[in-house]
Amino acid sequence: MSGQPGLLWVELGPEGHVLNNAARKTIRVHAMQGPASERKRTGTWGKRNMRQFRVLRLQDGHQEYHSTGDTSCLVPRWSLGTPSSPLPVLGVERLAVDTGVNILDLNELTHVHMGHAAGVILSRQPATLSKLASRRRESFLSYLPSRYGNTPCLDDALRCVAMKARRCLTSDLDPPKTTELSLYGKALRNLQIAVNDRASWHQPDTLCAIHILSMYELLGFPAASKAWEQHISGAMHLVKMRGPGNFRTNFEKSILLSLMAPFICECLRLGQPCFFEERAWKQTLLSATDPKDLFTPHSCLYVRLSLLCAAVPRLFANVARAVLQPDTFCPSDLDSLEDELLQLEKTILNWREDFMLLGCTVDQSQWSSVEHDHQAQLDGASLGMLAIICRLASAVSTDRLGAELRSLGYVNDMEGRLVAHKPTNPWAEFYLGQKVVMPHSILDSTEDWLRRPLADDRVVEDWKFKAWHAAIAKSFENNG
Repeated sequence: MSGQPGLLWVELGPEGHVLNNAARKTIRVHAMQGPASERKRTGTWGKRNMRQFRVLRLQDGHQEYHSTGDTSCLVPRWSLGTPSSPLPVLGVERLAVDTGVNILDLNELTHVHMGHAAGVILSRQPATLSKLASRRRESFLSYLPSRYGNTPCLDDALRCVAMKARRCLTSDLDPPKTTELSLYGKALRNLQIAVNDRASWHQPDTLCAIHILSMYELLGFPAASKAWEQHISGAMHLVKMRGPGNFRTNFEKSILLSLMAPFICECLRLGQPCFFEERAWKQTLLSATDPKDLFTPHSCLYVRLSLLCAAVPRLFANVARAVLQPDTFCPSDLDSLEDELLQLEKTILNWREDFMLLGCTVDQSQWSSVEHDHQAQLDGASLGMLAIICRLASAVSTDRLGAELRSLGYVNDMEGRLVAHKPTNPWAEFYLGQKVVMPHSILDSTEDWLRRPLADDRVVEDWKFKAWHAAIAKSFENNG
C-alpha cells in the first residue's frame, strides 16, 4: 500500500511489501524530529504522559465529520481530563506515611552478626541508626511491599518496629511510649496466634515477623537483651522444624541467610551444636547465594566462611567440657578434639587462599567503596575466627604456647588490616564493632592464659578458661 509520492507507510512499502526493521526505524526517527525539537525548545520533555489522563466522553452531543467523498457521519466528542482524586496510599507506603519511617531503610538491621554487641552499639551511639538508615541494600525487606497486608502478625511487627525506629531517629514523643508498647503487645499476641496455628506456623511471613521483632529488641538494648535472645531462639526452633527442604523461594532463602550469623552466635552462647553443620542445610544455604556478589552476605565466599564457622559452637562446647569436666575426656578424646580444631584452621586458611585469589583476579579499580568495605569485613572476620580456633586448640593442645602464639598472630594481623583500611561507609564501622569482640577478648586474657601452670597438665586450668569467658563479656560491653 502506498500514499502520496515520496511518502511511505511505516508498516508497508511500495506495492504493499512489508518494510524491514531498518526502514521502519528510519521513518520513525524522521517523524519524531519535529516533536523532539519542540520538546527541547519548550522544556516539556517527558513531562506529559497521555496515559496519565482519563479519556472522557463529553455529554454535549457530537461533531460532524466529512470525508473526502460525499459521505458524512457523527462521531462522539472526547476529552482528556485528570483523575478526580488521587489513588489511595496503601501498603508499606501507607505505613511510611503513618509512622514517618520507611521500613526499607532499616534493612541494615537484618544483617546483624552478634546481637548483644550490635544492641550495645545502638544504645550507646544513637546516631548509628541514622547512618544505617541512609543506605539500602538487598535483604528480605525488599520483598515486603508485595506481602504487606496479607498476614496480621507480619503487619503488626512492621508497624511496631517502624514506630520504635521513629522514636530512636527523631526522639519524637508523639505517639507516647504507651502507644508503642500497645503496638508491641498486639504484635506479640498475633505472632503467638500464628505460631500456635497449624496452618500458619510454617509460613515464611511468620518467620519474617519473628525476625522483624528481633530488630525491635535491638533498638531497646540493654533492657531488651533477653527478649532478643528469646526471639532468635524462637526463630531458630521454627527454622529447624521447617527443615532445609522447605526454603525454596528467594524470599525464604533471603530470610535464612540473614539469620545465619545470629543462629551461630546463639548456639555459641547456649553451648550447643549448630544445625547448619548438616549437609542438607549447607546445600540449601549455598543455593541461596548470588554469583554476581563478591563479598556481600549473599556471596558464595561469605556463606562458605559462615558454614565453616558453624562448627565453632560445638567445638567450643567440647573444649569447655574438657576443661571444666576433665574426667569426661580421655587422652584419645583430646587428640581427636585437637585434630579437628587444627583441621578447621587449615580449612579456613584454604578459604583465605580463594579469598585472596579473587581479590587478585578481579579488577579492584572497578570496585565501589562499598565492595572494598565488604572485602575488609570478610577479611577481618576470617582472621578473627582463626584466632578463636587457635585459642580453643591451645586449651587442649600438647603445644599450648604455639597455638596461643598463632592465635595472637591472627588477632594482630586482623587489627593491622582493619587499621590500614579505614571504612568509607558509616555502616561499616557498625559491623566491624561486632567482629572485634571475640578477638579483643583473647588479647585481654592472654596474660593470664600464658601464666606458668601449677601442674604439668595438657588441659588449661579451669580458672584461665573462666577468665577468658569474663573477658568475652567485658569485650561485649567495651566495644559498644
